[in-house]
Amino acid sequence: MRTPFLEARVVVVLSPSVRRDAVDARGKTAITDRCLKQGWDSLLFVTLDSTSPVPGLAPGHAHPFQHGDVCVEQAVGAVKFRVQQMGGVISPPSPLARAAA
Repeated sequence: MRTPFLEARVVVVLSPSVRRDAVDARGKTAITDRCLKQGWDSLLFVTLDSTSPVPGLAPGHAHPFQHGDVCVEQAVGAVKFRVQQMGGVISPPSPLARAAA
């Protein structure tokens, strides 16, 4: 799991309960290694319940989404925007992909 995490353009960490103690030592190491090399802008934390605080691992802009603050569509839009900021290209789905969905 470490290699895809380190090689991805953008990493979104989804958690029903992202707490300071919920990210294990390997996760903390992978996050730190990735962000020291690629910057914190490539990482987003999203908490999926309204009671969980964001983890204390990253600057505030790395985890802007907390349940109740934004809807799913807004979070997806922000992820797409972050991908574009990091050099990715967002293409509309093909008719075949739309049919499959």
